[in-house]
Amino acid sequence: MHFIYTAIWQLVMNPLEASNTYLPNSTKMLSCHQEMLMLFWKLIQENNAFFRFLLAKQDISKIVDPILHFLHEGRKDSSQSGLIHLSTFILLFMSGEREFGVQLNKPLTRALTIQLPTFTGNYADYLILVFHKMLTDGHERLDSLYECLLTILANISPYIKSLSMITSIKLMHLFKLLSRPKFLFAAERNHRYIFFLLEFFNNAIQYQYEGNSRLIYAMIRDKQVFSSLASLQLPKAPEAGLNDQNQGIEGGVEQPLFPKAAPTVTAPVAKENETRESTITGWKAASGNFLPSEEWLQSWRNQLPVSTIIRLLSAVVPQIPALVTGSSADEAQILQFLKETTLVGLLPVPHPILIRRYQTNAATTTWFTTFMWGVIYLRNQAPPVFADTHVKLFTVKQLDEGEDDGDQAHNNNSIP
Repeated sequence: MHFIYTAIWQLVMNPLEASNTYLPNSTKMLSCHQEMLMLFWKLIQENNAFFRFLLAKQDISKIVDPILHFLHEGRKDSSQSGLIHLSTFILLFMSGEREFGVQLNKPLTRALTIQLPTFTGNYADYLILVFHKMLTDGHERLDSLYECLLTILANISPYIKSLSMITSIKLMHLFKLLSRPKFLFAAERNHRYIFFLLEFFNNAIQYQYEGNSRLIYAMIRDKQVFSSLASLQLPKAPEAGLNDQNQGIEGGVEQPLFPKAAPTVTAPVAKENETRESTITGWKAASGNFLPSEEWLQSWRNQLPVSTIIRLLSAVVPQIPALVTGSSADEAQILQFLKETTLVGLLPVPHPILIRRYQTNAATTTWFTTFMWGVIYLRNQAPPVFADTHVKLFTVKQLDEGEDDGDQAHNNNSIP
């Protein structure tokens, strides 16, 4: 099994290594990474012994590295949506295991070749920064994956020992985007996104507080976001938002942040290598008109897990002004204070760790079969094996034992 895993990892890493060599064409490019990821997906899904072996005795971060590379590079390319979905499902499947989250604490030592903010950290930092890019600067066809990406973050959060400052700031930036009233009120299910991020913050506070002082610092900087969310109210005239949905709060180019969630966003023209800032500008959801009601707001606002965060801020924030001297050393002094502070007796008893595991269903099975045959079709263009043919995929219905021969004959004849 070690041989199989190592061979798959080497073939999946080939596109990265071949495109980043000192001597051009010194490493031959092998276009089989999609096939290797499909094989890896089926192995971990169907062979539990192989998956357990990887978690217990192998470095699982080795395969995470190229997967995150593919996610980042393909996030704006609609032709790569199949590879993006497959990579996301692999990470979602593995995130359901404690060992996966623990291994993400391994330091990232390889020099990255993709455009991400410079950071010194671990594979968890790498994963979060890539997810932030996908959520705020990805193709609109990836909207169905947003909940999967946030579920992965929630699953690994109890085991992340430390996050870099840039990662912590990006997490808070994403939370501020998702918790804006005009985004929350744009569609009926938009509020679900903030529950995942609040779970991430709560797990970091209750299980990994000492090592995540930078995340706590980022939360303190934007403390008003949590208090505003806890006291969120419906505006007096929501119809005004609907009438002005095409007018941005800030001038700029309108592009979707979460296409199914909100119809338009306005983004100021960013300089090269800058992260796009997005502002929700409309109330009207892409799937149709939605007018939030007080009953709808109460149904989820009262369930927001913000009590632990507010208790933390209430205990720590009053002590911060005494540490501020106006010098450049203030940030380091505050971080040291947060690292040494104990919250025993101030926070509630840690809640049980909630893990959401991937569940096989007919829709994903059909999607994978379609994706697999699509790759086979594209790989056989030279020589043109399928030239002048009309390829049509169909499924064969599996009959239950109780069905008679007449039903069987009828069903067999119905196959196209």
